Amino acid sequence: MQRQRFKDKLQLTEGLKYYTDKQRATKDESVLTSTVDESLKFDTAVLVYVSDLHIGTFDLDINWLIEVTNYVLNTPNAKVLLLGDLLNTAILNAVSNMYEDIAYPQEQWQIAVDLFSSLAKQEKIIAICAGNHERRVYKQTGIETLRQFAHAIDAEKVYAPYYANIDLILKCADSPNGKFTIPIVAHHGDGVGNISGVKKLQDIDSSSYINTVGHLHREQLMVRGMPYYDSKSGKKYKKAVLDIILPSAGGGYYAKEKMLQVNYKSPYLALEVTAVKNPRYEKFKNSEWEEEEIIPAIRTIPIMQAADTAQKNKYITTANKIIAQKEKDLNHEFLVKVSELLKWMREQGLDITNSVRSALNQEIKRERARENSKEVVLKLQDRNKE
Repeated sequence: MQRQRFKDKLQLTEGLKYYTDKQRATKDESVLTSTVDESLKFDTAVLVYVSDLHIGTFDLDINWLIEVTNYVLNTPNAKVLLLGDLLNTAILNAVSNMYEDIAYPQEQWQIAVDLFSSLAKQEKIIAICAGNHERRVYKQTGIETLRQFAHAIDAEKVYAPYYANIDLILKCADSPNGKFTIPIVAHHGDGVGNISGVKKLQDIDSSSYINTVGHLHREQLMVRGMPYYDSKSGKKYKKAVLDIILPSAGGGYYAKEKMLQVNYKSPYLALEVTAVKNPRYEKFKNSEWEEEEIIPAIRTIPIMQAADTAQKNKYITTANKIIAQKEKDLNHEFLVKVSELLKWMREQGLDITNSVRSALNQEIKRERARENSKEVVLKLQDRNKE
């Protein structure tokens, strides 16, 4: 009966043959799968994530973005991942208003090229993911603005229409082969299906240590315990995974309307990543769920240029003012406490030697004199500024 069912076969038409040939010849470019091997040069990498710039809106701090770009250019082990919505590209029927942008889409595109072409020349960019603002142009016109951007800066090989799956390889003295691979997964995030949350990115690569999305216009980092089974060794492991939601740097009036958070001075998140020996490895070596022997060590770092800038000086001045005020508050609190102690001892009729009382009083006088001299100096400085 089975033989009879398949005795007659469908004769392939030219159209069907052409379609199957096209399928065989077509490469799936929807996902970026790549390796970034730094094991001959660095044991530490700085991953700079940039998302939701919305170039074209009024609230993007372009000068701060230039600072970030300069930092990456002058930091040998820094790499950049651009995770979409770089351009606002408000068009007809879009949720954001095309008449509120301060730059037309073509101007937005050119600004992005000007900003990131120098990074591409040094092969600093390791992923360019499309966001929903760029994809809406593709849906209506068939033009992939970020693919064209990637092509213009000669970085099309790192373009990812949907998500990026990257193996970062670093030098590691504790590893038997002298290197350690850190799988990372990144996506713009668009609220559709399994890609909407950073936790779901784990399904794309179960071995990943860092999962990152943008789109949500808020900054959030969460460390999550992740059990997994290693088919090669047949062992069960547990590891820590870092899930990240990136901040935004723009959004215009639409972002204000939807009360989306905008971090004007933080259009990026910088992670310093290295590989270290796990301090918990020996303790759980023979347990049912083992710890990994080598693990990534990750911390967030601020980005500031080595050279003095107005922004840096502003931060330093503010920090010094805060420190000075704290010192003053602490000195005042100390004087109050000592005075209260002496008063209480007198009220209780407790005897205290004249030498101790004299020493305490002398200390109070010295502290007050120091406070008064500081105030005089500060007043003189203020007068000199005027």
